[in-house]
Amino acid sequence: MPRFFRRAGAEIAYLGPEPDRWRSPTEFALKNAQEPDHFIDLERVDWLDPLPRGRYEFYRKLYEKRAATTDHPDDYLPEHVGLQPYITMEVYGRLKAAFREYRKLKADHQPTAPVEQAIIFYAGWLGHYVADGAQPLHTTIKYNGWVGPNPNGYTTLHDIHGSVRDSLCWSEHRGKEFF
Repeated sequence: MPRFFRRAGAEIAYLGPEPDRWRSPTEFALKNAQEPDHFIDLERVDWLDPLPRGRYEFYRKLYEKRAATTDHPDDYLPEHVGLQPYITMEVYGRLKAAFREYRKLKADHQPTAPVEQAIIFYAGWLGHYVADGAQPLHTTIKYNGWVGPNPNGYTTLHDIHGSVRDSLCWSEHRGKEFF
């Protein structure tokens, strides 16, 4: 792991929540465009096995399903299903490309500072969506407590999402050094 990257822990940690900072209604286009990147409701895509590799093939499949569905067809709109796996792989691709460019510049004895900054940004950005995918409530339509018939007695607490996020992210890792 390059030295610049090992030393960038504070910057990467700061950048991790960046996609949540993009959710302000004051930047409507940004909020609207990236809102579905934070989740995927797996119950809505259990008929797709495996998920398509690319975002646009996924859209196509969802729109086909929507056209063939008479009961709640809007449940199959991409913005209602979520796109979390796709943004994760897309940002991962950016990070890989940036590391490839870094290695090329190093081999050519060229300055690397700009690509180092890009790598740090992509790592923080990627970390956010990896964490979203690891948060079980980002993968279900029941993201904020069970609603409706509840034969198994799952929690109906509507603050469960924040409680799970906080216990997963902060209590175990606050103040720890990772690099």
